[in-house]
Amino acid sequence: TIHTIRATSTPTPTPTPTTTPTPTPGSVLAHSVLPDIPSSSSAPPETVLLANIKQVLLSLPRKRQNLAKTALAHIEQVFQRPDMFLGEASNTRVDCFALEANIYLASSMPGIDPASPSSSSSSSSRSGPARSSSTQPSSSSSSSPCGPRSVSECFSRVVFRGPVLSKPNRLARVFGADRILYVNLRNHADPLFDPAAATGPPQQGQVRDGTNSSSAPARRPTTRQMTSRPKTWIVPHWKEIMMHGLCVGGRVFSFLGYSNSQMGEWRCVFFAVSGTGLEGSSTTIPDVWRFMGSFEATRTISKYAARGGLQLCGTVPTVVLDMKQVTVEEDITDPNKKFMFTDGCGEMGVDIAEQVSRRLKLTETPSAFQVRFHSSKGVLMVNPLPHMRGRVLLRRSMVKFDIPDSLSCLYEAHRTIEVCNWARPSGAASLNEQLILVFHALGVPVDHFITLQNNAIQSIMDMKFNSDLALLHLSLDMHYQSGPAKEVRDMLLAEQDSNDPFLLKNIGYVQDMLLKRIREGAHIMLPDSRVLIGVYDHTNTLQPGQVFLQLSQFRAGPLIKTGRVAVSRNPCIHPGDIQMVEAVYCSGLTHLCDVLVFSVKGPRPVPSMLGGGDLDGDTFFVTWDSVLTSITTCPPADPAPSAGEGHLPPPHERLARMADFMLDNMFNSQLGILYNRHKFEADQSPKGVKDEKCLKLAELCSLAVDSSKTGTVVRLPSSFKPMTRVPHFHHVGGRSKRLGINLEQSKSTYHSESVLGKLYDNAEKVTCELKIGGMHKSSDDGGAFSIQVDPDLTVEGYLSYMEMATAELMRYNQDVSHILNSPKDGHTDNLIQDVKNRARKKFLQMKPHLDSVASAYYIVTYTRAQKRGNTSGIGFPWAVAGDYLNKIKAEAVQRALLSQDSADMQRLPISITFRQLQKLKLRKGLLG
Repeated sequence: TIHTIRATSTPTPTPTPTTTPTPTPGSVLAHSVLPDIPSSSSAPPETVLLANIKQVLLSLPRKRQNLAKTALAHIEQVFQRPDMFLGEASNTRVDCFALEANIYLASSMPGIDPASPSSSSSSSSRSGPARSSSTQPSSSSSSSPCGPRSVSECFSRVVFRGPVLSKPNRLARVFGADRILYVNLRNHADPLFDPAAATGPPQQGQVRDGTNSSSAPARRPTTRQMTSRPKTWIVPHWKEIMMHGLCVGGRVFSFLGYSNSQMGEWRCVFFAVSGTGLEGSSTTIPDVWRFMGSFEATRTISKYAARGGLQLCGTVPTVVLDMKQVTVEEDITDPNKKFMFTDGCGEMGVDIAEQVSRRLKLTETPSAFQVRFHSSKGVLMVNPLPHMRGRVLLRRSMVKFDIPDSLSCLYEAHRTIEVCNWARPSGAASLNEQLILVFHALGVPVDHFITLQNNAIQSIMDMKFNSDLALLHLSLDMHYQSGPAKEVRDMLLAEQDSNDPFLLKNIGYVQDMLLKRIREGAHIMLPDSRVLIGVYDHTNTLQPGQVFLQLSQFRAGPLIKTGRVAVSRNPCIHPGDIQMVEAVYCSGLTHLCDVLVFSVKGPRPVPSMLGGGDLDGDTFFVTWDSVLTSITTCPPADPAPSAGEGHLPPPHERLARMADFMLDNMFNSQLGILYNRHKFEADQSPKGVKDEKCLKLAELCSLAVDSSKTGTVVRLPSSFKPMTRVPHFHHVGGRSKRLGINLEQSKSTYHSESVLGKLYDNAEKVTCELKIGGMHKSSDDGGAFSIQVDPDLTVEGYLSYMEMATAELMRYNQDVSHILNSPKDGHTDNLIQDVKNRARKKFLQMKPHLDSVASAYYIVTYTRAQKRGNTSGIGFPWAVAGDYLNKIKAEAVQRALLSQDSADMQRLPISITFRQLQKLKLRKGLLG
C-alpha cells in the first residue's frame, strides 16, 4: 500500500504544554503533490491521507493507470481499518501496526517548478505550496514557516507504507505504535513512479510522464551524479529532513534515533510530537530520551546513539518483574582482569523461564533467551538451582546505561523482560566463502569441499522424493521462515499429499533457491554442524578449552556430543577465527540444550578468540566433521583496541550529531569493500588468508565492524591499489554489482584456480548435468501435475460456502493477473501481497466457520484446475487459508493414527509409526 508525495521537509514546531501548533495549510503529507485538503480540516487523518493518495495515483500517466487503479483498490481496503490511528499504548502487545516511509532519490521527477505559472497551467495535478524558483534560497525564506526552497534542492520522493504488521519496541508500547514512523533512506530512485530513472536524465524540455514542456527548467542532477557526490547532493538534503521532520496525516514526526542494525539497513525512527489526535500531548523528543534513561556515562555520540537504540528494536514483552527480584553481579574475569568470561550473559530461574515461554506460546522452555530488560541487554540462561527460583541475575557487562528508580516504578515497560530471540532446535549449518577460505588455509583439501558440495546438491535433488530430507533442509533452519520455503515446510509437517501440485511447484522454487546459493555464494549444507547461541558454565566445572554441547534431534531425543569440535563465528576472515575445543559430558549442565556452553576458566575466553565475540546474543558455528576437525589451528587475532575517550556534546546538539554520524557512516563505511578485497587477495595469493595483505585487511575489518559503536572511520589504505581483475565466479547474475565491484573499471576477469573457483566450476558442471539428465526441472519450466482433491481436506458444511469461494477465487485470480500483466515497476510483490491480505481479511470474517470456508476454497480451486487441466491459480487456498488447511490435514492424520487398534499398530512398520508420531509432535512444537 503506497502513496507518493513531493519530498520537502517541514520544520518541526516546538510544542509547549499550553499550545499545540497547527500545521500550516498545505503541509499535510510533507507538501503533498496535491494538498487540496488543508491540514486544519476537521476530516479524520485517514480521510486526508486517502484523498491525497487517490489524486496522486489518478494523476499518473496513462500507461500506469491500470496499476494505479489496482493499487487504489487495495489502499481503500487498508484505510477501512479502524486502528489506523488508534494511539493505543499497551505493554502486553506482541505485534502492532506501524507506519513506514521510504525516501527515494527523485532527480528525474517531474522536472517542473510547481511555483512557476507554466507548471500550474499545464497540469493542475502538480500544483503545490509556493517555493522559490531560483537555484539559491531566497532572502525571504525565514518568513515562511515551511522555508521556501528551490526546486533544484528537492531531491527526494517519500513513499509511505502502512499500516504494516511488525514487532513493537518499548516506546511503541508506552506511547502508542501510531506515534512511531520507520524511515528507510534509499540511495536510488523509486521505480514505481520513476520508471526511467535507470536510463539517465530526461532530455531538455521532456518530463518523466512523457509530456513535453518548452518552459521546463534545467534538469536536476541524475541519480548517478548524486550517488557519486553524496556530500554535495544527498547528505545535506537528508540531514534537513531528519532535522525538520516529516508531516504525515496532520502529524509532525521528528527524528528520534536508530539502533545499530537499523543504521546498517539505512533505517531510522521518527516520533510524532504534535498534530492530529495529539492536541493534549506535550511530549517532545528530549522528553522521550529522558524516558529512555540517562546516557551521560557514554563519552561518544556513536555510543550514545547505540545505547539509546537498544529500546528502538522490535521485541516481544513477556514477564513484568519487581526490581527486588533482580541482582547485578560482577563478571567472571581472567586473573589479569583483561577478559570477561561472562560478557553479556546472565541467569534466570526456571519458574521465570517457564512464564516467559508461556507468554511466547512455546510448548517447551528454551535454555536461553536473548533479552532487553531495564537498562541491560544480553542473554539470560536457565539455572535450575533452588537459590535462583524467582530471581534474575544480571552481569555488570549487561548494564549499558542508567534508568532512575522513579521511572522504573512509574513505567512497567522498564521492568518487562523483552525477548528478541531464544535457543531453539537448529538445522544443519552451512559453510560459506569465508569459512571455506579459512578452513582451506588451515589444511582442509579442496576434494573434501567438493564432496560436501556434491552431497548437498544431491540432497536438494532428492527433496521431491523424500519429505524427511526436505524437512531437514527447511524445518528448523531460521533462514527459511517466509515465502515458498515456509509453505513447503508447513505442508510437509502437516503430512499433506506429497503429489500435491502446489507443494511440488513450491519445492521446485526452493530447489532453485538452494542451488543458486550453492553456485553463487558457496553455501554448502554441512550435516555435522549447528549454529547456536553461546552461554557460560554457571557450575564452574568445565576446564579451559572445554565446551558442553547437547542438541535436539529431528527424530530422536537429545544427544550430547563429545570429542573434538571446531568453533567459529561470523565474520570469519582471520586464520585464528577457527578454534578447536573439546566437547565433554557434564552432569550439571544437562538441562541446557541447543546452546553452546563455554568454560569460565583459562587465560582467555574462547568467544573472544573468534573475532572478538562475546555472549550477549552472538551465535557460534560448531562442527564435528572428522576432516574439518583434523586441522591445526592458528593463534587468534589480538583483541581490537578500545575506542579512546571522547566528548559527549551538550543535549541540544546531540540529535544533529547523531544524524551527522549516521549519514557519514552510510556513505563512508567501507566494511563491504574490505570484505571483498580480503576475498580477492586470498583468492589470488598462494598463502590464502595467511597472506600479509589479508592479515592487514582482517585487522581493518575487525575495527570496521564496531565502527557504529566506536565512531572510528576505517578506510582501505592507499597502499592497496585498485584491482583491475576479478575472479570469474563474481560475474554471475549481477553478483559483482551487489558485491560492490565496479565492472566498468574491471578490464578483465581471470579464471580462478582457488578453492572458491573450483567449487563454482563444480557446481556449474553438476547442475548442468542434472538438468540435461532430466533429474531437475526448474520451477519456471511448468510441467504436468496430477491434480487430485484430497478427501482429508473435505470438511462438513463446505457446500454452504462454495458460491462465495468461487467469487473470491475469480476476484483473486483477476487481481493477480492484472498486476502481473502491468508494467514491472519494482512493487509487484507488494501489490500481490496486498491482494492476499485483502482475501485473508475477507476469509477471517467468516469466523467461526473457517475450517468449512477453507475447505470450500480448496475444493473449488482444485476442481476448477482439474477441469482446465492446468495449475494456474492453484495457490489461492494456500495463500489465504493455508494454516487452516494444514491444521485440517494434521488432525485427519492424527485421527487416522488414533483409530488404529493395537493389532493394526503392531503390524505397521515401526519406522512409519514413529515417523508419523514424531512429525505430529514437531508440528505441535513449531506451529503451536
